[in-house]
Amino acid sequence: MQISRSRSAISIPDVMNVKSMPAWITLILLLIWAGVAIPGFLQPERLLALGQQVTPLLLVALGQTLVVLVSGLDISVGSVLTLSLVLASGIMQGVSCKNLIQNG
Repeated sequence: MQISRSRSAISIPDVMNVKSMPAWITLILLLIWAGVAIPGFLQPERLLALGQQVTPLLLVALGQTLVVLVSGLDISVGSVLTLSLVLASGIMQGVSCKNLIQNG
C-alpha cells in the first residue's frame, strides 16, 4: 500500500497562470490608481475596513461558485441575501421578524 502525498488545494502557480494574468494586472492597476486618486487609501486601517466590507459578498460569491461547479444552477442566492439583509436590519432596529414578514 502506497501512501500518496496530497498537495494543497490551491497553490501559487494555479492562481497565477496565464489565463488569470489580465485580472491580476487589472486589480494591481486599480489599487495603484485608487492609491493615487484617494488620499490615504493604502493605509492599513482603510484596507482592513475594505476587507471587512467585502467579506460577506465574497462568501456569497464563493458559495454560488461552488453550487455552479457542482453542476447545480441555483440563482436564488441574490434573493436569499436580500431577505437576510432586510431581516438583519429590522432586528437591529428592534422590529420583530414576525412584524417584518407580515407587514413587508
